[in-house]
Amino acid sequence: MKPVCNEDMCQNNCVLDTSTTSFTSTASCSGYETSDTNLNLGDSFDETMLCHHQPHLLDLPPEVLLHMSTFLEARFVVKTLTLVCKMFHRLFSHESSWKIRISKRWPKKYPVLDVDDDHFNWKRACIEREETYRMWYQHNSTMNAFTLNSGHFAAIDSVHLMQGGDICISGSRDRTIAIWDLRKLDGLEPNESSLNAKVKSLAKHSGWVWSMTSLGNTLCSASWDCKVKFWDMEAGGTETYSIKGKSANLCMSYKEDSLIVGSFDKKVTIYDPRAGYSIVKTLRQHSKPVLCLAADDDYIISGSEDNTVVVYDRRAGEILKRIELQKYKFPMSMSYCSEYGELWIGEKRGLLHLLDASHGNFDIVKTYDVGHTGKLTGVLHNLGCLVTCSYDKTVKVHEPNADPGTICTLSGHSGEVADICMMNNVLVSGSSDMTVNVWRPKTIADSDESDTKADETHVAIGGETVDNESDNAIGGNGNNVNVDGACGGETVHGMSESS
Repeated sequence: MKPVCNEDMCQNNCVLDTSTTSFTSTASCSGYETSDTNLNLGDSFDETMLCHHQPHLLDLPPEVLLHMSTFLEARFVVKTLTLVCKMFHRLFSHESSWKIRISKRWPKKYPVLDVDDDHFNWKRACIEREETYRMWYQHNSTMNAFTLNSGHFAAIDSVHLMQGGDICISGSRDRTIAIWDLRKLDGLEPNESSLNAKVKSLAKHSGWVWSMTSLGNTLCSASWDCKVKFWDMEAGGTETYSIKGKSANLCMSYKEDSLIVGSFDKKVTIYDPRAGYSIVKTLRQHSKPVLCLAADDDYIISGSEDNTVVVYDRRAGEILKRIELQKYKFPMSMSYCSEYGELWIGEKRGLLHLLDASHGNFDIVKTYDVGHTGKLTGVLHNLGCLVTCSYDKTVKVHEPNADPGTICTLSGHSGEVADICMMNNVLVSGSSDMTVNVWRPKTIADSDESDTKADETHVAIGGETVDNESDNAIGGNGNNVNVDGACGGETVHGMSESS
């Protein structure tokens, strides 16, 4: 008969196979499931070595393990640590543990509005918050900054990102649209690579290019020439269609079933892309120009220089709510997320209003002073951050919680910042100084090459360089991303004499 381990604390039926002088266990002595393990013992076998129960990481209380995990990156815990064993998988799969982790690091209320814990992804929120905070808090060491200054000779009023943040589009008062390939930007040669990033200019508008959005590979531009133009970016920016309105077009929302345009003549016009962009309906609900706009399947939200924000119920076909702001404090930008019921509105005084859009309420919950001293011309938000820009020449990144604290202030422009857009951690801004500023996370290659360059003086890195980009950079993979709200909704700043 095979001798059996006689340690009282071992419950794993450890058996010594005397014929093979090997030790076999159906589970580890720590009491957690593993595959069968063979220990080759050799001639120096000692039975006392069989099953001495040594302290094990998994013997620690769950509370201690959770606390230890806070010293690791959230993404590593989710993507790697949960695969180590079943216990770790169960422990780190509970959404409540991620909610607690967020609240301990950032005690202020998050999200800013109440959410249903059963439907809110706390794990994803924790990853985004931690990575975004780390990226922007240390932006001088974690981000590459570029200035694109070779595309326009007049103020830039609109910027937009496409193809996952690889392509930047800028619209200017010089009546042109510039296409930039951000993949050509090099953190080691920022000035030279910025000159090479421009792909082409589109000069088909006869008025200021004021607002841009996209759907798939189609770019949509709105101008003071009363036209909305459509461009096929997969075909290198070929104009495919044009709509002629009766007044300057100032803001847009573009969906598969509708194009919604706000204009200087106080109207909101709904077009149907499926029917040759025929007019479905014209809303006359403002007494002054429509400056900003956001929409989903249920509502069309428009902000005007008449100091009101109007919520139009698309299903009922009538105005749901009219929100009055203080006199001369009209809305200039907005960012809307229907999933979490948040509507952020930036206004002329530089203040930021939060509205609760859940259940169709659209009540003003709070007004925040986020540190701007000029008109708040752009706002965007996601799970990881809240970003604003202003006529005070700055872009600010804030915490996305109640009473948002500023993580960093970006002061790269010498003129008023008119618009911002963010996609896949790439942030761009356009300004009256005729430049586009780009902030993009550094890659491992950037860090390695930077270290090498610091150690070696006047030595070429990597020998000859090879540009593997095709001539038609816009033709890329065609997998463009355009999520409503990812660019802060459709933002526009006031332009009439009273603004």
